[in-house]
Amino acid sequence: MPPDAGNNTPKSPRVLIVDDDAGQRSLLDSFLKSQGFDTVPVASGERALEVLRGGDFNMMISDVRMPGISGLETLRRARQQRAVLPVLLVTAYADIREAVGAMRDGAVNYLAKPIDLDELLVSVRQATGISKTAPMRFSKDKQLPGHIVAGSPLMQALFGDISLISSRKIVPPLADSKRPMR
Repeated sequence: MPPDAGNNTPKSPRVLIVDDDAGQRSLLDSFLKSQGFDTVPVASGERALEVLRGGDFNMMISDVRMPGISGLETLRRARQQRAVLPVLLVTAYADIREAVGAMRDGAVNYLAKPIDLDELLVSVRQATGISKTAPMRFSKDKQLPGHIVAGSPLMQALFGDISLISSRKIVPPLADSKRPMR
């Protein structure tokens, strides 16, 4: 019997992440995994096309400017393999003509770096068919203390960003309770 037999839990959407910058690739990978996505990070457009041929993906996120084939060319070639695969492009060099061309070629969105993680999450959730109202999740080992109220989208985004880069429990600086406040 297969390991998933009888398991009714839906599979997490699988996202292919393509970026030649290891730091950016790691950030996207960590963030999307923390939000419940199954991710496969690769360092080039060529590698992305190889992985696409052999795997099932719900979406691809690609940097635009990379050595070898560009993100735009990767988008065009990916469309030949999988005509309906949602592709989101990201770039540090936002250019309106390039963005229009990318959208015309079938990109679902075109985001400028540094990437707004809230905007990224909305785009990925929409492209993969996940509810747009699902709140951002933090990892279990990085929970906010109970006395912190962070219900606004801006505060959720701030603490989400902090939880990605923090190696310790998120605790804001508070006055020492043994000393009087001045």
